[in-house]
Amino acid sequence: MTLVGALRQDPGFVPPALLTPPTPVSMATLPFPFVLFSDRDTHHNWLGVGPFEETSYDHHDWGELVPNWTLPRLVTIPFGLDAPVSVCTPIAWLPLSEDTPWPSPIPFSPFSLNPIETPTDWAQMMGHAHATFESGIQKMVLARRAQYHDVPTPLVPSILGSLYQHNQGVYRLIMAHSMDHGMVSLSPEPLFRRQGTTVQIDALAGTRTASQAPDTLTTPKNRAEHQVVCDWITQQLHSLTPSLKRGEQQVLQLQHVAHTRTPFDITDCHLTDDQLIHQLFPTPAVGGLPRDTAVSYLMQHNQPAGSLYRGIMGLVCRDWSIWVVLIRYAEWHHRTWTLYAGAGIMPDSDATEEWHEIEAKWKLYRDVFE
Repeated sequence: MTLVGALRQDPGFVPPALLTPPTPVSMATLPFPFVLFSDRDTHHNWLGVGPFEETSYDHHDWGELVPNWTLPRLVTIPFGLDAPVSVCTPIAWLPLSEDTPWPSPIPFSPFSLNPIETPTDWAQMMGHAHATFESGIQKMVLARRAQYHDVPTPLVPSILGSLYQHNQGVYRLIMAHSMDHGMVSLSPEPLFRRQGTTVQIDALAGTRTASQAPDTLTTPKNRAEHQVVCDWITQQLHSLTPSLKRGEQQVLQLQHVAHTRTPFDITDCHLTDDQLIHQLFPTPAVGGLPRDTAVSYLMQHNQPAGSLYRGIMGLVCRDWSIWVVLIRYAEWHHRTWTLYAGAGIMPDSDATEEWHEIEAKWKLYRDVFE
């Protein structure tokens, strides 16, 4: 029996600390329900095994609990303004190494990805977005959806293992309620990470696909898209945290796309996680600018009801936290997998280019399904 199996037989087990198993944890048989949080930067992996205790809070009420959390909780907040907060407490957190064995791949015939929105639909969505720029919106992130149908349930462990093992350059987040239901995010974007009073923030906006020239990130559209995010972070935090420092602009090169990245650091931050989230989420990198106006439009016209897509997920305890934006996102319900991805729309955006950008972002999943 694996250690995970032993723990699941004792629902009252409460670990005194993050466990270090005497033998490596095996994922050869996935321990449903489970959550997996894999850090892009440190390559630390946390496996939370169920059953879970899940509690919902008003967005004002949960932050005061964090000083009592000596062990991490998994916190999710949907996209939107003043969204409710869900706190998930596994019965145990287990460390997971990169070479942990996963279920052996099961051969299957390639699946076909079926876009929900057609190119004509997308052009109309872009047209409506462009109309909002006349009323003062500077940027908006529009999302598309596509689906894989008739995916046999026994393939779920193999698919999750392949998605995890083939995407080591991003945050890999899995919340698997059962073989029939769950979510995956292969996200390059942290909202922020906190260690004591030190906070790191990434501005991630502006995209180049593998088929585009290297200087695509320096086009006026991409430069402007990135700049509005950087300026907004500075505006939201500078008066509250005078030690905010903006780093050098970089290129984050991923498997199928590259993004413009600018790091921000705060060395003496006394804002709590909920206060930082109130200032930073949703960022223009997933919503738009002005924030409230763009988010209200997206909630009415472009955000799938009940989905965590472009929400945030945090691994949170008293001394540290990591918050990740849920993009490059997929949900599975029974035999249907739904993929979500978005593109930042500016006044000079081209519908065809933005369509292909989203297609490139879905290649993380297509590499496995097709």
